Amino acid sequence: MGPQKGVPPGGENGDLPCGRCPLRNPRSEAFSRVLNNLIKKSGLSAFRIAVISGVDAGNLSRYRAGKRNNPTSDTVFQLCAALMKSPDIERYDLDQLLYSAGFAPVFAVHDAK
Repeated sequence: MGPQKGVPPGGENGDLPCGRCPLRNPRSEAFSRVLNNLIKKSGLSAFRIAVISGVDAGNLSRYRAGKRNNPTSDTVFQLCAALMKSPDIERYDLDQLLYSAGFAPVFAVHDAK
């Protein structure tokens, strides 16, 4: 039996074909780590971040756990907008979140002038 159409080689959840050995995605781990640190630093709950950003709470939970890979730029910017509600979050922090998701930093670039 060949691979299923539309299913990545690692399976739907990133497992190897044996189903026992999950593949690690360094980018999702970095995004997860930065996101968790920023949520903690913001003093806002993850649920509050989900409500403010409009990102589904279940998806946010999967991003935080590193179980969901490759957030879209829209999702990352929505999370940044929610995190900016906290006075403890700086532009540099938001750039770290963008970079960890594979996007170019945009917030602190204007501060360098």
